[in-house]
Amino acid sequence: MYAAHHSAISNSATQVADADAVANSLATTTVAIKHNRAGAFDHIDPVPVVHERTLAGHIAHATILTARLDRELLTPDARPYRVAVRETVRGRTGGFVRIDGRWRVAPNLRATFSIGPQPPSSGTKREISTARIDVVLAVAADTNKTDSPVAARAVGILLPPTIHNTQLRTEDGRRAMTTTQYRHIAGMLDADINSSVQAENITAANAALTEHLDSRIESPVFPSRISTVEIVVRRWKRR
Repeated sequence: MYAAHHSAISNSATQVADADAVANSLATTTVAIKHNRAGAFDHIDPVPVVHERTLAGHIAHATILTARLDRELLTPDARPYRVAVRETVRGRTGGFVRIDGRWRVAPNLRATFSIGPQPPSSGTKREISTARIDVVLAVAADTNKTDSPVAARAVGILLPPTIHNTQLRTEDGRRAMTTTQYRHIAGMLDADINSSVQAENITAANAALTEHLDSRIESPVFPSRISTVEIVVRRWKRR
């Protein structure tokens, strides 16, 4: 689901710690992160979940899970995973690294996720090495066949149909979490998807959410960036 490509932005002095080395490690190191998913949904028993992907993939996924529409969090049950990602990455990158993930759809639909301390200000004259990773998100091909391709891609990224189709057919807490997640977003968008979710029809549920999200997205939209999470890595040396 996540393909990472990184490039150096600036590395102006040999004495500067190399951010490109960190970016390369994030893009190529695969780890499994375990967490209990339930978060804000207090009525659901926590379900242990394991995600295995590259560190950059974890950062990208955690970034998507911070997405807000008009400042309201779309995925309130994802905090345990975000915390686990932050702790795992910090443990592997050290204390003089700042990582910022960003996903942009529109001015009022975007996501940011940060790991590590703020880098030194320009007034300190400490040089900072910077690199970027572009993590490409897998999006269902049929999202381009609608009248609202931007909204359709956004919904497909936030609520991947293949994954949620599987989760709706389980008998454990994943079904309850998926149902609650859909109803949470539907409530934000004033969309009626109850019958579709009860019928385990994710295609119809996502189509309804797409229609309502399309009416809420502000201009200008950023179609070229919807399928990519941009990760900026900054690294500096101790004084």
